[in-house]
Amino acid sequence: MANWLRVVKPGGHLIVIVPDEDLYEQGVFPSTFNRDHKWTFTVLKTRSWSERSINVLEMIGALGPAADPVKLELLTATYRFNLPRYDQTATPVGECGIEFIIRKRSPEEIAAVVAFLASDEAAFVDGEVVSADGGYEAGSR
Repeated sequence: MANWLRVVKPGGHLIVIVPDEDLYEQGVFPSTFNRDHKWTFTVLKTRSWSERSINVLEMIGALGPAADPVKLELLTATYRFNLPRYDQTATPVGECGIEFIIRKRSPEEIAAVVAFLASDEAAFVDGEVVSADGGYEAGSR
């Protein structure tokens, strides 16, 4: 993911859709629906049933200050929860993914935060951790 963000121009967007482990894999891994799947993905769970699970929120947070999360959505509008286990993506409907959009901040945006913290205006900021993440961290609590 970091390499993908690296090649995005500042101000550009990275749009990613990954399968949700509970909706797509449905408790079975390795995947019986797609042998190419090497990992499962979840939005935010304290514990996953999958030993190969990636928490999307943690993955985005690890991208650093250049990553500005714009959108994170669990796609379930056409998912049919009452059906038995099968690959719903093989039908015209049956969303079961996690979509996220990340905007790459420019170096100037990141530098503005650093400049503020180094200025006299930030004299009242003492012993704090200031995240230059556009509110991402505050929204995940």
